[in-house]
Amino acid sequence: MTIEVVANGVLKDDSVRTARFIVFDNASTSPSLDINQKITLDKNKQDAKKFKSIFKVSSNPDKMVVVILNEPQAVSGLLNNMTSPLGLEDLTFEMAQAFTANHTEPLSTGLPMTGAVRGVTITPENDPAKNVISMTVERAVARVEVWLKKADDLREAEVNTSTVMTLSRTHNLGYLVAGTKNDKTRYQTGADEINNLGHMLTVDNPSEIVTWNYTGSSPQQINDDGTATLVCAFYTPERTCSDASGDDKLKLTLEGIQTTGKVKSGETLLDQFTSESGITQDLDTIKRNNVYRIIGNLKNDVMDFGCRVVQWKEAQEVIIIDPQYFLNVSTDQVFLGNETKFITAVTNYNIDNRGFPKGLQLSDEIKYYAPDNTEMDSNDGDRYGWMAIDRNGNNGDENLIIFFRPIKIITPNNTGCYAVVELKAGNLTKRIKITRYPL
Repeated sequence: MTIEVVANGVLKDDSVRTARFIVFDNASTSPSLDINQKITLDKNKQDAKKFKSIFKVSSNPDKMVVVILNEPQAVSGLLNNMTSPLGLEDLTFEMAQAFTANHTEPLSTGLPMTGAVRGVTITPENDPAKNVISMTVERAVARVEVWLKKADDLREAEVNTSTVMTLSRTHNLGYLVAGTKNDKTRYQTGADEINNLGHMLTVDNPSEIVTWNYTGSSPQQINDDGTATLVCAFYTPERTCSDASGDDKLKLTLEGIQTTGKVKSGETLLDQFTSESGITQDLDTIKRNNVYRIIGNLKNDVMDFGCRVVQWKEAQEVIIIDPQYFLNVSTDQVFLGNETKFITAVTNYNIDNRGFPKGLQLSDEIKYYAPDNTEMDSNDGDRYGWMAIDRNGNNGDENLIIFFRPIKIITPNNTGCYAVVELKAGNLTKRIKITRYPL
């Protein structure tokens, strides 16, 4: 069996130190352990976004593969003796086993990440070079980022050694493993749990408090160009935060922000967020692999806050944060038969002085994938190049009609294959998935 691990959007904290591969037979009926093997990656490979490993496994039509990257040393003994998926579901780790005392940086063992795939069939004739099991891993925690931007009525603003940021009502442990195949049913049980693994943590009275102090040798200036400045980031375990009282929701306190003639402080509760589509929603779950980006807007008299949630792979060190801008599409899931389909897209991003072109930007690149998520290329016949993209309008427009036109007919070989194209407006990105599906 060849297993390919993909860790999209690897940041400086996401290097892969170790990888454990656990494979179970008869996964949907009476699971039994096939292999449980841990490897340590060479230092020159620790920044890889993807890597492959080949294992000798038993033949079985109902296998499950679990990958754990950067496991905390404190749980290695338990993992060495792990023989069932249920044991993996119940396994927790303490934040102190993987992160610094204030939860702002991973320890030298690395940031824990996990993934799981069910429904794998291995036959005696299996060719590991052709039958590659691909999976995407997720970080075992969420990341809470604090960004600051200043309004035009402030001449200057800075973070210095008097600046303190405190995250309250976080927690000191979390579940290590959760599935990534189908997030919609990830925490359900029974028949709906075909591709999933893991529990969702609930904490009645989260009381952990962690604090960050600025320690730079010189103050950090807040940008003058309308962009936000990343100041610090905390890591926090995945859990629910749905109590009606709000007492289980994360709270961020900022102190000692120096602005023109004033020292500012502020506090915000993570009870609402704005999604990538611009919709404001109540926040009732802190989910692993999400980035909760808090934007403190420094004004002459007040400090107000906004919160956006993005996938970890969208996180960047430099980004424009403007909650008033949006990118909306009529749908991001298209099922394409032998007839042309279309979607509509609209944005109000109408400026071009912040490092991004104005209006909508539709990529000309189309990536093609097999149903098992393996990327296709020009050597893959009718599984590649089966679609063309047309548009009513041009890049830079604020409204587009985007047409997906089949240029190869549906065959049993490419049914279920899919393609992905990117649509951007400023730093907002929509990925449109187009699936070959019979009419």
